[in-house]
Amino acid sequence: MQKQLVLLAIAGGLVGTVGATPYTSIFTAGEGFTFEFSLSPATDLSAPPSTHTGVGGTIWMENNFDFGPDTMVFRIEAFENSSAESAIFSRLVTCDRFDPATCEGQWAVEGAWQDLQGVFRLTVVSGVFDLFNGCWIGVNTPGNSPANQQSYGRFFTSEEMFTPVPEPSTYVIGFMGLGALILSRRRK
Repeated sequence: MQKQLVLLAIAGGLVGTVGATPYTSIFTAGEGFTFEFSLSPATDLSAPPSTHTGVGGTIWMENNFDFGPDTMVFRIEAFENSSAESAIFSRLVTCDRFDPATCEGQWAVEGAWQDLQGVFRLTVVSGVFDLFNGCWIGVNTPGNSPANQQSYGRFFTSEEMFTPVPEPSTYVIGFMGLGALILSRRRK
């Protein structure tokens, strides 16, 4: 019986600690990701690496993603607070491997995210999408003149964006293994 408890403890501990999978930044048709972000006025003060100078938000992935051998189509959507709301911006983007000019990589969302937080979602319609570096999120807030606008921005790495949070069941299995190990030690 003790041998079985020890084996259960080891198995539970292994599953509990190895249960989280590494992130992936590669998505195929029907797959995608939703990213909720928040910028800090204290640390994320920077000018956007884009040509967008109006008040609002910018999603910038230019030169940070790759796609399959031919053509890829994806939908980019932006939301003010939650992906459960109606999108404040939506665009279908087609990328042709043989004509890179067709694949835009930055999107201005006029008037968005003035509270320095928001959500965007990318869904692959066809082909393969790989966000291998990450993306830059920026927000321009109004000043009393265009010259006095304040710009906030931050580059989020792919690892930050896609590292999964372990499911609660992973923790339960891990604690069961730990509990079984403690019980087996007490019975000795």
